[in-house]
Amino acid sequence: MARMARIKADWDMTSHVMSRITGKMYLLRQDDIKADMYDALKRAAMYSGVEVDSFAIMDDHFHIVLKVIKPEEGTVTESEVLRRIALLKGSDAAEAAKARWRRYRSSGHAW
Repeated sequence: MARMARIKADWDMTSHVMSRITGKMYLLRQDDIKADMYDALKRAAMYSGVEVDSFAIMDDHFHIVLKVIKPEEGTVTESEVLRRIALLKGSDAAEAAKARWRRYRSSGHAW
């Protein structure tokens, strides 16, 4: 049987995301681990350009309600991608990406 087509929305779409820990293990039981998970969620949302409307982190799973927002300019600029990389992985990772892109362009490639 063929796969059903995915729903495609133009923009401003709200989604519910849920993920459960493999093996039904309670790996998110401790408050400091939940705090780390919350921090990672915030950074991932800023990197991805989504807004988190609400979330719940349980001991063995989590729920997130998020909204995908259309960028104001229509496309995400290179400087914005670098800013998002720095938010997610740190400034060293952003500088490394910038250097890789510079080498890629200097070798005659174009986006």
